[in-house]
Amino acid sequence: METKMSPISESIVVSENDAALDASCKNLLAFKEILAQILKEIAKEFRDCAIPDIISLMSEPQVGSVPVNPGMENAAAKVGSMGEEDASVSEGTVRYDIRFRVRLPKSQESTELIVNIEAQNNFNPGYSLVTRGIYYVGRMISSQKESDYGFAGSNYQRLKKVYSIWICVKPAAEWRNTITLYQLEEKNLVGKAHETQQNYDKLCVAIVGLGDGKDKSASGILRLLQALLSDMPVHEKEEILEKEFGIQTTQPLRKEMEDMCNYSKGVREEALEEGIVIMISTLFEIGLSSDEIVQKLMSGYQLSKEDAQKYVADYQAAHK
Repeated sequence: METKMSPISESIVVSENDAALDASCKNLLAFKEILAQILKEIAKEFRDCAIPDIISLMSEPQVGSVPVNPGMENAAAKVGSMGEEDASVSEGTVRYDIRFRVRLPKSQESTELIVNIEAQNNFNPGYSLVTRGIYYVGRMISSQKESDYGFAGSNYQRLKKVYSIWICVKPAAEWRNTITLYQLEEKNLVGKAHETQQNYDKLCVAIVGLGDGKDKSASGILRLLQALLSDMPVHEKEEILEKEFGIQTTQPLRKEMEDMCNYSKGVREEALEEGIVIMISTLFEIGLSSDEIVQKLMSGYQLSKEDAQKYVADYQAAHK
């Protein structure tokens, strides 16, 4: 049944396929070929590196397995909790979507960065995403103390730089097709004292605002992510990945893209159903007849008369 989405159905928050779609989005972003592209464009430490070299420096990404809040990360590590986050929208424990470590290029030591990637659908959750990103980098800084990957005692010189990169799928209009960085810098108020940059350049929050997946004016990582996370057909995504970014579509990557398309379709269909039910309920409440509601559904949702009549009949049967 071919239908068009209305504004009301697009605004419905749906739970049935939502968690699976969220998990699929994380899994897609967690492919090293994708993460390396993100690092190359956003992290200045890798801008001059080839993608294969960046991949060779990366640890295995942890997807939905590392808790964010104090006291939980190290506890999880001690019991060996490395499983992925359960795909439930009611999950209470806040976890990083994706987290991994990556060695710095041309480093004579095992110097690393710690990187967090977050996929965000809700751009206005009631607080600034930048503020939440600052909390995340703060946690990644403080959790290094007394950890197996950080430092012990007062050996702060071994503090690793951290990145928290927020990929916003549906940002506000002014944030579309943008990449914005928030980081520490040295500023002299009095005098001209200078610290070595690597001693204070320890954190960065990046907000990546995507546009329409079919927007051909986007370039670089914006083009890649917009295509990857859009609802365009899988074969079109494959063409963009291979021709424009040299990413060969392996079977696991193709499966994740197919799953995401299926879950996206499920979310849209559930939202559509909810929107139709809400519209029918509202129209009955204001006194319209069944025939009038059928006409409204046909006009608003591009339904056939038979489908519109079925929706109305089903609603009436359920609300006797």
